[in-house]
Amino acid sequence: MVFSLCVTPAFAEERSDGYFEFVAGQERMSSNGSFVFNFRVNLLSDEFTANGSSLTVVTQAWVSNTDVFADNRIPDGSVSFTVKLCKKTIVGGVTVGSYTAYANGVRGGLTFNNIEQGATYYLQLTAESGFEHTMKYIDGEGQVSPITLN
Repeated sequence: MVFSLCVTPAFAEERSDGYFEFVAGQERMSSNGSFVFNFRVNLLSDEFTANGSSLTVVTQAWVSNTDVFADNRIPDGSVSFTVKLCKKTIVGGVTVGSYTAYANGVRGGLTFNNIEQGATYYLQLTAESGFEHTMKYIDGEGQVSPITLN
């Protein structure tokens, strides 16, 4: 069995270059798992608790010339990024699975099975190698469910 390690949220300030925010109504903890993001290289989500034996993650993204969410979005199917679901462990995080997403404005995602209900998870978004040199941003939105925010 091969384990892939994840960057841990504890180090997010040092390793992230954008923002990730769960979008909620009036109470953040009652969120349905919707989120927005904007990044260049690597980005970690907030931690959340799985409320079932599977988790579904969907994303929709574009390329933007600014770090302002939803500003000047351009679909570009040549730009890809990895969406990785990570399970928090005592010493960091372990990859549960991942999928490749594209900044083409099309919604896509994956359902991850064999999830431990009640365990803590987070997402790691990583741009394709070299994207940071474009001076552009990957700007998007998505949802992970069913969860409770930590």
